[in-house]
Amino acid sequence: MDLSVPPVTSTRNDREALLDCLREVDDRVALIERYLDALDEQQTLAPEPDPQPWTARADADRWTELADWVDWLVDTYRPSGEHRVPACWPAHPGAAEHLAALHTAWRGAMAKEAAEPGLSEASAYWHDRFLWPLLARVRAMVPNDCLNLAHRPPDPADPTDRTLMPHESGLGRREELIVP
Repeated sequence: MDLSVPPVTSTRNDREALLDCLREVDDRVALIERYLDALDEQQTLAPEPDPQPWTARADADRWTELADWVDWLVDTYRPSGEHRVPACWPAHPGAAEHLAALHTAWRGAMAKEAAEPGLSEASAYWHDRFLWPLLARVRAMVPNDCLNLAHRPPDPADPTDRTLMPHESGLGRREELIVP
């Protein structure tokens, strides 16, 4: 859209040219407003997703895909010691969440490598930053019995002591909750 003002030839012509420019600007502003209104409507119609852990979202196919990938990972890398992945990892939600996150990161790294052969460092980054640290965390989430092929269900976690929360205790500030 050319908004430059044409050279002055007469007052009447100038006025008409300026009015044409203003009408064009007004039409474009109206179009932008309609576009923005449509975007607002789409955002209000689409409910915000309810965040859920992978273990709650995954269907049987995703679980099978993850198990196949974990089996490949264990067979390929042979993690041991603090990195060992027990066979009962699906029974430990924290371990399953970490392995699912590791798988997602691996897929992203491999996709980037495939898109930029020989140019991407995504695979090296995944190996350095994700693989070994996450495997160590997986190992920390399962009881020692599970490493000896004697699965033991996770102990129930202690619930949060809600009486210590400011709105429950009647205290107004967090500082008042801290015991010296």
